[in-house]
Amino acid sequence: MNDAHPNRSLASSAGKLENVPIGLQILVWFFLNLLLVCLIGSAVFLSKFGSGLDMLVDGKAGERVDGLRIKIFRGLNSHPISSWGETLGGFAQKYRIEVAVFSSKGGWIAGEIKPPPAEITEEMSRLPALWPAPPNPETLPQNKAQNPVNGLSLSATSPLFKSRDSHVFPGTPRPFIKKVQSTYWLGVRLPSITPAASPTNDTPVLLLASDSIQFGGLLIEVMPLALSILVLVGSALFWLPLVRRITRPIRAMEKAAHALTSGNFNARVNVERGDELGRLAHSINTLAEHFRERLESRRRFVGDVAHELGSPLARMQWALDILQKHATEQQKGALHDLREEVDNMVALIQELLSFNKSVSSTRYPHEPVCIASLVHDAAKHESIPSAALDTQALTPISVEANAHLLKRAISNILRNCLRYAPNAGPIRIHSVKSGLHATLHITDGGPGVPPEIIPRLGEPFFRTDSHRSRDTGGTGLGLSIVKRCVEACNGTLQIANATPQGLTVSITLRVS
Repeated sequence: MNDAHPNRSLASSAGKLENVPIGLQILVWFFLNLLLVCLIGSAVFLSKFGSGLDMLVDGKAGERVDGLRIKIFRGLNSHPISSWGETLGGFAQKYRIEVAVFSSKGGWIAGEIKPPPAEITEEMSRLPALWPAPPNPETLPQNKAQNPVNGLSLSATSPLFKSRDSHVFPGTPRPFIKKVQSTYWLGVRLPSITPAASPTNDTPVLLLASDSIQFGGLLIEVMPLALSILVLVGSALFWLPLVRRITRPIRAMEKAAHALTSGNFNARVNVERGDELGRLAHSINTLAEHFRERLESRRRFVGDVAHELGSPLARMQWALDILQKHATEQQKGALHDLREEVDNMVALIQELLSFNKSVSSTRYPHEPVCIASLVHDAAKHESIPSAALDTQALTPISVEANAHLLKRAISNILRNCLRYAPNAGPIRIHSVKSGLHATLHITDGGPGVPPEIIPRLGEPFFRTDSHRSRDTGGTGLGLSIVKRCVEACNGTLQIANATPQGLTVSITLRVS
């Protein structure tokens, strides 16, 4: 019941980083560090190569485009015109893209694409011709093939005609890459096309089209990306043992601390390590042992005092009975008031003994018990007539508990209902089963209590001033005993104001 304040503070601070589990914080911080490294690397890359789609044709991707250009040129140069479509189709099938060759003016020469969009035709016309200038054909070997295409022919005058091992050419113009609607287009110059009769500076353009930015792995390779993801996952798994080594003892200490706040001072943290977490666990165990010793000392003290006071109070009651028999009428009034005070002291001593027993460290055996039967037994023990109870919604649910302790808790609740709301109608009692737990609700028809003091109900000797004062006979231990008995049955106790009036005490236990 006293956990309400921490819960409210946690709820009010929801969304802060401090509420995120430490293990998740470490992993998130790790990935943020990776992200920072990637951002810095990207900034350096963009400052060197620029931004946009054009940067995709730099580096290794540009070399792969160069390699494909050489292969296509050699394939076309070594085959007749009639088979150029088949040659380009082989490359298209390999990379799962569309391939075609156009003149720089946009005229179709061979391939699957015809015609390209106007934006792509404009980009092809802006591609500069290859340089350095072609050498004199008379100095070239005479066995190089010439393949006429509409009066034009592919010539082996380009530096690209060199072997693949030496295809790095400072004068090769950069390819263009552009997206039009949902299709990506990549254009790159091929070696010169020259008419058979007169030379010209016109050169063909190799045009590639794909619905994916990867261009069949030509620009973006799947394997490096998969390896990068694998490295990230592997790094997270590499960090996981460290995270678990840190968070596991923290969870154990959290569980032990929660048990201590619930009154279980036998809880311990089983952590054997020599670092800061190990020393903290040792401190928690030492604190728990200190609290347990203090509790046992206080319990023994209260029990001894109650027993020592019991005998003289009993003798005082016996003496007052004798005095009342021989007292005058004037003396009987004073003796009656004195007898009431002694009786109140006796009731307080009995409550102290009951409370002292409820907080004992003794472990009581649990067994299946019927809630409805215990309610009727408790009502009979408190001499409550059946007409004073509304048990129509009370169902015979079996729960795991200690019958003696649970009966004592129910008896105290019923006694409080009669004490603080004697003329407010029948006490409403009903039970509800939900999953693995069952809840017993006991509601009186009294005025209830101020909402701000509900979290304190169940504290030893706590009473409200307006409705639950000593004038009604309360000692402030009734709900404390109820709370300890319910907790000894591994249950939970909740207290809330009823609607439209009254106070509801709810006991939740595990179903047997």
